[in-house]
Amino acid sequence: GETARMLASVSDCAWSVERDAAGAWHLRYCSPVIETITGRPASMFAGKAERWLEIIHPDDQPAYVQQAERIVQRVEPGVIEYRILWPDGAIRWVRDSLQPRQQENGTLRIDGVCSDITGRKRAEAQWHETETALLESEQRFAAFMDNIPMLGFMKDSQGRMVYVNQAFANRFEKPIACFLGKLDVDIWPAEVAESLRATDVKVMAGTQPIEVREFAPTPDGILREWWVVKFPFR
Repeated sequence: GETARMLASVSDCAWSVERDAAGAWHLRYCSPVIETITGRPASMFAGKAERWLEIIHPDDQPAYVQQAERIVQRVEPGVIEYRILWPDGAIRWVRDSLQPRQQENGTLRIDGVCSDITGRKRAEAQWHETETALLESEQRFAAFMDNIPMLGFMKDSQGRMVYVNQAFANRFEKPIACFLGKLDVDIWPAEVAESLRATDVKVMAGTQPIEVREFAPTPDGILREWWVVKFPFR
């Protein structure tokens, strides 16, 4: 009827199974879209609902069984995400939402919705790889910068310190955290801060590095001259 046509047109598969008094599971219904998700027709699971376990990736079967049994025992809704194998060996990710309910005749029925989440899982894996690569790059940068004798720092467009290397912190005898998020005026005397900011504004207005001599005091109170190379990055 109309309901069957509607279920066949959506991307998620609606299914329902029932457990008899002997403990055997029987498939009550499975929408045709199951073939799009698994590469197998619904008729494959009609005779024996346990056949579903056969298409689950071997590495995911133990966790699937454990989670499914817990949902059944507690008779409460649950969600399971796992991999399945297509007939050609391709691996797909699915998300099963289960809604168990105890029938008046004593049997247990589970209504569920199975969704293909392969695209989402691939995107998550790619994001994780990108994050890992970025972290490794940042770690290499920090290792390099913290093992050079030159003082290094970075500021945002507002002039706040977003990075200083260990040599910078050592020279001014303060922990790195004391500089982060601070403006020049929070760190240096007003006239020094004003001069440093003027140079920063000049650098950000261009695209090339500049070499400049700047003045800033060291912890002993002496105003010292520094040769500084500054460059913008976006």
